[in-house]
Amino acid sequence: MECMSLDETAKLKEEALKEEENLKKAAQAKELAAVAADIESLVDQSGSAEQPPATGTDSGQTEAPVTDAPPEGVAEEEEEEGEDTPGDREPLVPIGDAPTE
Repeated sequence: MECMSLDETAKLKEEALKEEENLKKAAQAKELAAVAADIESLVDQSGSAEQPPATGTDSGQTEAPVTDAPPEGVAEEEEEEGEDTPGDREPLVPIGDAPTE
């Protein structure tokens, strides 16, 4: 029976580990390819002619233009209530120091 040197054994072991890593990577690549194919088929299904074109909202409706003015009625309510200033508010108390009632 022929004996191997320690160097030869180490080389064979290293090659076996590399081959095992390559097999794992190949299996992962195959799995990722299957997931990518599933995603593509879902995208193809969701992009059918029955659905409205994507507009950035889920409902398919376009968003209202953004303006600096508040919606009607909101400004009137705020004017009636008055502005909230820091002096109108009660001071914040840390939770640990909060009085118990």
